Amino acid sequence: MPPYPYGPRQWYKQADSGLYGGRTVQYGNKISKGKNEGKTRRRWKPHVKLADLKSEALGKTLTIRVTYACLRTIRKCGGLDQYLLGDKPARIKELGLLGWKLRWRVMNSNMMKAKFAKERQNLGLPPQMGPVTPFSTAWKDPKYREQVMAEQEQVWRELAEKDERFRKHVESRWEPKDKETYDKKVMVPDFDLKARYLFEDSA
Repeated sequence: MPPYPYGPRQWYKQADSGLYGGRTVQYGNKISKGKNEGKTRRRWKPHVKLADLKSEALGKTLTIRVTYACLRTIRKCGGLDQYLLGDKPARIKELGLLGWKLRWRVMNSNMMKAKFAKERQNLGLPPQMGPVTPFSTAWKDPKYREQVMAEQEQVWRELAEKDERFRKHVESRWEPKDKETYDKKVMVPDFDLKARYLFEDSA
């Protein structure tokens, strides 16, 4: 599971153990309207309850501490899975550590994997290779192989351009005595398309 981008909460840490929707303790003043007018410091805690939320992707009902505001958002989204899969930064930030873990479990469920694969197929995209897919298996896919070779060729060209800029810098800025110690050989060789056949033979 990737690390949560916003990290654990520094204040009101119990919000990381449930779905609080970004709610936290609020502080303010209680204004007295009676004879002794004045202010009294007080605080308002989030309205939290234990709710049974059904996850279709996980195939089970989860008992989670959730605020009423977050519960309304979940119902508005159409369910727990739809709420967890929201991709806006504000939604990611309000999930907290527990919501981030549930989001990862939902995204890696068989139901969501099949849904994502169908969406990629409808868009004409190649199938996504997982982080544990063996290279020999991924290399047999022609679209994936072309993508890898294109990325490798792009990196090769960037390295060659950097090497060319550095050699020009040496020729124009370095002192003659320093140029003698510089090896003028090309540091980055040309991109060899024969690597395609080498990879194919190894696969």
